[in-house]
Amino acid sequence: MKAVIFASSIRPGRMNDRVMKLVSTRLKALGHAIRTVDPKCTPLPILKTPLHHYENPTDIPKFLNELNTMVKEADMLLFTTGEYNWCTPSPLVNLLDHLPPQPLLTNRPELLATRPVSGN
Repeated sequence: MKAVIFASSIRPGRMNDRVMKLVSTRLKALGHAIRTVDPKCTPLPILKTPLHHYENPTDIPKFLNELNTMVKEADMLLFTTGEYNWCTPSPLVNLLDHLPPQPLLTNRPELLATRPVSGN
């Protein structure tokens, strides 16, 4: 199966890298093809126009079209995150908000893998 793993944080020393590495290693061992999307390495600005709101398809940034195609072709989506202030990190939300709602979370397994904060 084709899996796309989304990182979530862009902070230095982020815990997300450990979660993503664990999930990726386990899935590769099961024979799955893995692609990762990391907002730290993604040329997306703060959302102004999501992909499905562009009037002229030639105005859509190349990376955004490639990301959309990758998501459409995936058999499963995985979202990895550390826990930051009890919510989803905004870089991941911004990245996902660029994509159309369909087929993002439709007719395929999705997984949220997280690492909780330590302490109280």
